[in-house]
Amino acid sequence: DMSSKLKGKRVFQIGPNHGAITAKLMQYASEVIAPDILPDAVKNTRETVRVLGVGNGCDLKVYHGDLQSLEFEAVNRGLSDFL
Repeated sequence: DMSSKLKGKRVFQIGPNHGAITAKLMQYASEVIAPDILPDAVKNTRETVRVLGVGNGCDLKVYHGDLQSLEFEAVNRGLSDFL
């Protein structure tokens, strides 16, 4: 049961694509950071989250980026609890 493991945690999701998993993660985590190398994937993720109306107080940061984003986030915002 991932809900108890993710509750209140910071999650870094690489490549959210269409955002379905992002939306599920947002139901439990306190923060989801989700870079994708495809600009359309960023747009799709934002739209999926909006349409599904998820959030549950979760902060979402979805943006165009690559694996260097992982290092940037770790250095500037601290390590994530889950990858």
